[in-house]
Amino acid sequence: MPSKALVFGITLVMLVAVFVLMIEMLLPLSAKIEFDAICRRMILKMEVEGGLNTSAKNELLSELSDKGFTNVAIQGTSHARYGEELSLVVTGEYEYSMLSDLFTRKDSVGKMKYDKITISRKVIN
Repeated sequence: MPSKALVFGITLVMLVAVFVLMIEMLLPLSAKIEFDAICRRMILKMEVEGGLNTSAKNELLSELSDKGFTNVAIQGTSHARYGEELSLVVTGEYEYSMLSDLFTRKDSVGKMKYDKITISRKVIN
């Protein structure tokens, strides 16, 4: 019977280790998904408005800063007529803590980039 308890204990420790590893890997992935979603909302807004104006750029910058992104740089087409291309390039960094050894954590920086091109849908007379 003691051997069953030992096997159960080792199995439980291994499952916890795998669970912690999965959580550690999902943290930067979740940040990237959130970064892309915020930028996608802005490029959809750009399609309707015909470009990236200063207030929309500031709104995007503040929204990304609120989510914890730093060193955000935004480049976008400021004015486009109906049917012309709009581009949005957003780069930023996300700092998170990650396990480096068994009981130590270290800060890591993930660099993220959103680079998309779409077509303007605003009719300008």
